Amino acid sequence: MIRNEINRLLYALFPRRCDLCGEVVTPDVGRCDACSGARRVTGKTCPHCGKSKDDCRCKDSAYNKPRYNAAFAPYYYEGSISFGIRRMKLHGYRELTDGMAKEMYEYFDDHCDEHIDIVTYVPISPRRKRTRGYNQARLLAEKVAIRLELPVVPTLKKIVNTDSQRTKPGYKRRGNVFGVFDLIDGVDVDGKAVLLVDDVKTTGATLSECADMLKIYGAKDVYVLTFAIR
Repeated sequence: MIRNEINRLLYALFPRRCDLCGEVVTPDVGRCDACSGARRVTGKTCPHCGKSKDDCRCKDSAYNKPRYNAAFAPYYYEGSISFGIRRMKLHGYRELTDGMAKEMYEYFDDHCDEHIDIVTYVPISPRRKRTRGYNQARLLAEKVAIRLELPVVPTLKKIVNTDSQRTKPGYKRRGNVFGVFDLIDGVDVDGKAVLLVDDVKTTGATLSECADMLKIYGAKDVYVLTFAIR
């Protein structure tokens, strides 16, 4: 009886929230109905875009083949999933990376049998990190790496400040990130299979540019893992 009263008080003061979007949920569940029913990437997938074969439009696209080996993501970027990512990325809900990383790991573990040596992430500019306070891709990568029992290695740096990709139409995204990444001094990726982590894959321009730089410096393979895909 007393414990129930304490739990109700704690819930009133510190409500439980969905682990993917941050919406308040009842104490007995960990995920809201919207996220529980969110559209997942299922069945056979396209290695280029990461979408289910039925949703793939790569053959209709004018974009070049990506430089990474294959892309993986458990969810589509829509509804409560997109809302949760925006909260996590732009509004300080860093705790959501726990649930997101768990979903990413489970999906990757189920869908990729390739050997991975290290986990890394898409870097952000020092200016953006000062503004935001953290790199959401790094937080996700660290938590995925723990589950994979692999080292997370900062490999890339952003050497040019660019406009946000969110403000760019698809056909301008490749040019917006061309030549803006480089390998961090002293990092060795030669001969390694790398898992590259980010929060969202849209056109894949940023991820492809990062993969290209890793391969220029000798990475054997680069696989991409994001929480959601557009």
